[in-house]
Amino acid sequence: MRKDRIFNKARKGFTLTELVIVLVILGILAAIFIPRVMRGESKALEAGIQKFIVDVTQAFKYIRTAPECGTNVPANANEFRNMVSDSQCRRNTTDNNGFMKLPQRAIDKYNWTWTWNANTQRGTLTIQGVDSVIGQRLANKLENCNYNRGNLVCTIQ
Repeated sequence: MRKDRIFNKARKGFTLTELVIVLVILGILAAIFIPRVMRGESKALEAGIQKFIVDVTQAFKYIRTAPECGTNVPANANEFRNMVSDSQCRRNTTDNNGFMKLPQRAIDKYNWTWTWNANTQRGTLTIQGVDSVIGQRLANKLENCNYNRGNLVCTIQ
């Protein structure tokens, strides 16, 4: 009689074993998918930085040759930002030929500096606060770029 009462009794919750099994399954799924998601974010950030470098390079080369942008070469990041934001220069540098499509949000997204050396006729683009893995990959991928202690430094002619 006692066995019948035990087996007929309605269950009101999960057993500890069932809960442990569910937690183990969730842990395995997390171990599989979290690294994939993190890798995807890292690759997206890397692609964004690489596109920014290419866009700045194209913008700089266009600014140097476009008469509507003036004859001055931007000596620092503020001058570079001002030239890119200038309405006459901006209008003529966002054409369909692939020249300088550098949106304002890209300019403001990264912590970057620009310096111009008139003697060597080279500009230096430094993006600060770059993750070491991303910085090393980009330095290996892009010529004229080096990574050093959180800074990705690219020389542009």
